[in-house]
Amino acid sequence: MSPSNFSIRPPAWEGLEPAIPGWEVASKDIAFQIAKVVGSEGKFWAAKFGDVVSDRMFRLDEPDGRKFIFKILEDSEVCQSEEAEKASAWLASNKVPVVVASGQYRLPSGEVIVKMPYLEGRRVGLAVDELFAFGVSLAKLHKALRNVPHRERWRLRTAQRLKALSKTRQYIVSSGVELGPYPQRLLNLANDAELDFERSQWFTQPLHGDVNPGNVLILNNTPVFMDFEDTAHSVLPVEYEVLFAIERFVLVRVDNDLEASRLGKAFLHGYRSQIKTELQSVYIEPVQVLRSLALRSLMVLVNGELSGSKVLESEWKKFFFLEKMSRYRAEVILNIFKD
Repeated sequence: MSPSNFSIRPPAWEGLEPAIPGWEVASKDIAFQIAKVVGSEGKFWAAKFGDVVSDRMFRLDEPDGRKFIFKILEDSEVCQSEEAEKASAWLASNKVPVVVASGQYRLPSGEVIVKMPYLEGRRVGLAVDELFAFGVSLAKLHKALRNVPHRERWRLRTAQRLKALSKTRQYIVSSGVELGPYPQRLLNLANDAELDFERSQWFTQPLHGDVNPGNVLILNNTPVFMDFEDTAHSVLPVEYEVLFAIERFVLVRVDNDLEASRLGKAFLHGYRSQIKTELQSVYIEPVQVLRSLALRSLMVLVNGELSGSKVLESEWKKFFFLEKMSRYRAEVILNIFKD
């Protein structure tokens, strides 16, 4: 089987909890290159995740106190970044609180570097009022994205991506090929007829595409969204993103079932305070939707491995864990939607 022609983006961090980077002084060479290209001066820092110093993410502290983030993109990320800039710029022009890139440059090496403001925010907390506010903000984001000018092009791109992932799934089922650290578990999930990540009969619209705790900051008590790299292939049912948010902001962070249910309901009440007519289908089978999303992510990893990309074992484990969690915490998930 020939791998599909979309790239697998390296994870920003390993595991499910977003890493908060530390910073150490960047090498003089890379600092000089960036400063020369962007025409800025100041102190450059390299992001540090644990003991690993990034060679793709940097921070600039300018003499006047302003701070910026610079990300060096892989070739395969440039088109996604350009689409993300279009989405965030349009949303900002419509008064949606998002982070917008402030420039794109090319280094002497030919690599593209993106400049963004560095924001001193914090993550969404595990409190009823914050989860409610996050639900309100996500609903407002979804309302705005319904009218984004690029939605029909993105709809086509989404359909192509889903078709490619479905072909990958069919290949695993028909060939029985062994991939990843748990090939039998992968084959069992691919064979599970109850799992459907296409849901072609459901209403779809553009979504953020990766609403995880690392992509939402609280600034001045307002949730602010960033990193829209997945929006251009995320014209999908809103149920996907609502459940994804509950999974990442609540279920993986809260072990206590009663507390998880309380916080999940707070988020959902916030969302439904803005959008009252959607989410009918999510009440039917939320557990199966979450399991299907885990399978979809595993198919992305399969496609990456087939195309020769290095897939971290931690990435395989992450999505197998999420699929298992959806089954083991089914009662909690169902209770969140019981009103």
